[in-house]
Amino acid sequence: MKEEGNSTDIFTLIKGLSSTEKSYYTKMAKRHADQNSSLHLKLFKLIDQSKIPDDNKFCKALGIKNKIHFSGLKTYLYKDLLNTIVFQKKNNSIDTQLYFIQDQIQLLLEKRLLYLAHKVCKKAIALATKYGKYHFLITLLHQQNRILEYKDYKQFKALTEPMFSTLEQAINDHKSFAQIRFLYEKVKNLTYRSWLPITSEELVGIKEAKLLLETIKPEKSRQTLVYLYYLNSLALCQYMLHENNSCNRSCRKIFDLWSNNTHLVNEYALLFINSVNTACYNDFAGKNILKVQETITAYDKLESNHLKNEFYSGHFEVIRFNTELKIYLKTARYDEVKMTIEKHAPVIFSYVSKILPPAEQLSVLSSVCISYFILEQWDDSERLLNQIKEQNQQINREDVLYFSLLFQLVILYEENELDRLNSAIKAAYHFLYARKKLRPFERELMLFLKHLSGAITKRTTRDLIKRFLNQLDKYRDDPHTNLYFLYFNYYGWLESKIMRISYKDYVSQKLED
Repeated sequence: MKEEGNSTDIFTLIKGLSSTEKSYYTKMAKRHADQNSSLHLKLFKLIDQSKIPDDNKFCKALGIKNKIHFSGLKTYLYKDLLNTIVFQKKNNSIDTQLYFIQDQIQLLLEKRLLYLAHKVCKKAIALATKYGKYHFLITLLHQQNRILEYKDYKQFKALTEPMFSTLEQAINDHKSFAQIRFLYEKVKNLTYRSWLPITSEELVGIKEAKLLLETIKPEKSRQTLVYLYYLNSLALCQYMLHENNSCNRSCRKIFDLWSNNTHLVNEYALLFINSVNTACYNDFAGKNILKVQETITAYDKLESNHLKNEFYSGHFEVIRFNTELKIYLKTARYDEVKMTIEKHAPVIFSYVSKILPPAEQLSVLSSVCISYFILEQWDDSERLLNQIKEQNQQINREDVLYFSLLFQLVILYEENELDRLNSAIKAAYHFLYARKKLRPFERELMLFLKHLSGAITKRTTRDLIKRFLNQLDKYRDDPHTNLYFLYFNYYGWLESKIMRISYKDYVSQKLED
């Protein structure tokens, strides 16, 4: 079992702190240190200045020979750091504030300072109600009841009845919230491996969740937070089931709720971020590029004014970058594609690695990979695609698996690397077949590219492409399979070959028609 507060843990924690957090900890630690020379503060400075964790080096510098003593010191520093940094940020989180307030009320109760306890409790109840903190609200109402026990009998009877009515409502609201939150997390997990339903089991799970959601009617006027989670769950189901218009309506309601309850944006930042993601994905699926731009612009205003958490602000920056990059690609604004990548990609990639879950990182990398391809920077595109494939070996995102296998073949064809192309086709085919993941779309596209790579004349090439485009029509016209073109427009790429123009010019020409 890994030792609590071991060198790697404490080293990683300290190296992950910002300069402001380090400065704050040093200041607070000195207040409680004997002549500012406590061992835990010295260890903190040693680790901060070191490039690698080295217990022997730290022990020698501190003059510690006993391993048990050093282990206890590390554990103390680890806990003290976490407690101090959480305390520093207490005003940024309603949850943390309410935890502290609960302890304050309990202390005042024990000291029999009932007036102060009642005053603090009343403010805390209002805070918990405003932010939908039902768990805290229930505990605070119980604390309020303890205070009422010290009133005379007449006051006690007059005040406890409305208090218990409020408590009962809070318990019911908490039950509703727990049920909706459970459904939301369940549906969200179905999108973790792919933003496209892949298996029949996944579709069954999504349909079951949607049916259950449709039987629940949270009260919009009183349960704002519950309603937000409800609509986000419903919108995810609708998107995954290709119900574009229904999803649009749900996303509109979600945005209105955020707009009318901006105090919730920072406190429920991850839900806010997920709302943006769902809305943009659905707009792209509906091929409504103007709507995508309107969506990201509208959410950008909310984020700028109300999302103060730096972690989630960075997350939003990634979503905005990825969304705008796709908009530029789909509207043939290639100068802006190039400028966006050159100017912002290094910073965004830094955010991606530090902030995004592994599965979400792949979406951003894929967008940049496709951008390099369309800009005809084949080497950059293939380099990034290899990174995507390597990362996805650990994550197993289904949509990225199919995309990366096929897109590598397209890159190799463009590079005229025909020997590598044929080898890659065989490898991809056997890989999917062995794992029983070989779908008709991928099989047909791979076989087509194999035949295309062997075409001798331009006329033969054009004939092969024309026949294959007729085959692809069945996928484009089916709402369950046209999302295969969501990452990359294989149909348009092949049409550009018939027209003997670059894919960039093809997209530009289509927009002018």
